[in-house]
Amino acid sequence: MTEERLESDLLPVTAFADGSVYPNPGGPGGWGVVLQEGGKTTALRGGSPSTTNNRMELQAVIEVLRALSEPRLVRLYTDSEVTQRCIVGAYRRAANQDLWLEYERVAAGHDVIAIHCKGHRDPWKVSEGDRPIAWMNQQADDQAARGRREAAEGLRVMFHRGRQVAACACGRLEDACAFAEREDRFCGPCSCGVLHVGRGISDLRLGGARIVRL
Repeated sequence: MTEERLESDLLPVTAFADGSVYPNPGGPGGWGVVLQEGGKTTALRGGSPSTTNNRMELQAVIEVLRALSEPRLVRLYTDSEVTQRCIVGAYRRAANQDLWLEYERVAAGHDVIAIHCKGHRDPWKVSEGDRPIAWMNQQADDQAARGRREAAEGLRVMFHRGRQVAACACGRLEDACAFAEREDRFCGPCSCGVLHVGRGISDLRLGGARIVRL
């Protein structure tokens, strides 16, 4: 974990930001935020039906700053090394310029300390000193995963007469057989550009077509 120290007269807030996309790039994605301030914890989440992991990681950071009603000293934890290094200036912000412009806008007035922390760690399998950060990072990750699932709710995959097809909101049925990844997970793009992802969670039968909902 890396941390930069900053002298500031602003009231402090601790934030954990995370993003989640599957499949990456192009699949449904979510962002998750956990804010800790004055003994109060607030969780936020959202998503996009077609995005990239780097965009969701950065979107989570933006949402942290949007949630603050007045200037703060923000101790921001992210498990995205790319995002953290771009914030502190160690990496050039080559991609996602629209989001970086928005970041600069919402960051104005705040003092931001961007801290990289290791992600996807079991809080009970790390040292006691690292456990609080691992736990809160996991909470942000959980929020991002929920945001991703909610963003994908309108997408579905259909099986008709033994052939896997993707059902799009535009009304088209596209052959998705070539995109089968595993027995219970499928993805295929419609010709309108929408990407469809399905998990074998539950199914309904409608006129000979088996619909697997996300």
